[in-house]
Amino acid sequence: MQEEDKAYMGTLLPTLAISLKMLKVLKESIDVKVCQPLVVAVWNGISSRFGPLFEDMDFLLAAALHPQFTLGWVRLLEDCVLYNVEEITAKVKKQVMIMMKILTDSRKEPSSSEG
Repeated sequence: MQEEDKAYMGTLLPTLAISLKMLKVLKESIDVKVCQPLVVAVWNGISSRFGPLFEDMDFLLAAALHPQFTLGWVRLLEDCVLYNVEEITAKVKKQVMIMMKILTDSRKEPSSSEG
């Protein structure tokens, strides 16, 4: 993400989810013996630093509404015990429905100049 000319809030969580998935594979790999402490330290660092963002509705909506990711990236978290995938998906869908209702209600309101 550092090399990108323009970084968007919507790319952060999917990028972190991909990183956590890759680290999980390395963590469980028998072939990674020497670097195992490093893998665990990076996993713990990402989880502790960015973990709360997976509960932040602004970040979830930004990622869900980003055309490159939508909600497909959430499946990467299924193996991570840190996150409840169904809960994340439900929160995002609920918030989108609320936003859609507000938008449609505002369009239905009669203008004050009528009458």
